[in-house]
Amino acid sequence: VAATAVRVPVSAPGQLVIDTFDKRVYWAEQGALWRARFAPGSADFPPEAARERLLSPGTLLSLYLHRPTARLYWCQQEADEDGALGASLRRAYLDGSGEEVVGRGLPLQTRVLSAVVGGEGTLTTVYLAVAQPGNVSLLQLLEAKHAPSDAQPTNRTFHTLLRGVAPTALAAHGGHLYFTVAAARTMRRCDLDGGNCVTLHTFSGVLPLPWAPSPPPDTVAPDAPAVGAQYTAAIAGAAANVSAQAEGAADAITAATAAEAGVAATAAAAAAARAAAAAAVAAAVISSPAGVVVGRAEEEEVVWADTGARRVLSSATDGMAARPLWWLTWRPEAVQLSSYRGAPSSK
Repeated sequence: VAATAVRVPVSAPGQLVIDTFDKRVYWAEQGALWRARFAPGSADFPPEAARERLLSPGTLLSLYLHRPTARLYWCQQEADEDGALGASLRRAYLDGSGEEVVGRGLPLQTRVLSAVVGGEGTLTTVYLAVAQPGNVSLLQLLEAKHAPSDAQPTNRTFHTLLRGVAPTALAAHGGHLYFTVAAARTMRRCDLDGGNCVTLHTFSGVLPLPWAPSPPPDTVAPDAPAVGAQYTAAIAGAAANVSAQAEGAADAITAATAAEAGVAATAAAAAAARAAAAAAVAAAVISSPAGVVVGRAEEEEVVWADTGARRVLSSATDGMAARPLWWLTWRPEAVQLSSYRGAPSSK
């Protein structure tokens, strides 16, 4: 069942996150970081009295919520001592307290993608994408503590995991990283050290469902994946009909008199134009993979959003058994699965 939880104004894509455990939404608007409670089915903007202004960081470049530690991570624009613009990585608790600078001197085109805590709370890993021309890369920040209760890490280091790729979204699961790359229209999987990368999916308009980017009719229900197959079948039937008309017109040219040939040629040209128009419609929307998450249904699966094709899709973690979950009437930017074991922090 699809329902609108909340509507909020944001300064740019990637600046809104949802906490499904605590029923709150966090977003950046005009240089400030806000939060408000939401209720599924509500289509209203949170009233001023219901909003909490947490921080005023200025220009936010990205926002990420790490629910297990109840922290917000974000990249924000800042100038160095010489006035050159760059970015810093920061974090704070969900109520805005405890803000700290995690890293400075990052390129302006840096976005925070994900964070993972391991080692029984002593090791934090943060993944960042850099889309700076000439410095496209995936960065990894490692923070190590002697004990989980330590206020500050004993060691903090940045590493470049991959060069030439800036993921749009990333999920760490098991011994792998799963990430989408909108610019290359692919989904990839790598080891945690950036090695053994493989392409799980390539999103192209020439491929069949579930990611052929043919736009659905406006009447498509958002929770009806079968409509995709029906719509593709209808397109294929129309194309076959156009092809038959073109062949009939060509036969008419062969059999007709010279006077009749002109009429038949016009029919053939019209049929060809209709076929070209149908192909243009089918290619009007370009697949653009966005948010990705790994979860467990009956078996482990990768779930991702496709902003261009307006779909949420899934496959096995090896790329097999791909299928559409929802075909939406709006453009999804991210996807989140909620499955909690135990009670996470709710500060």
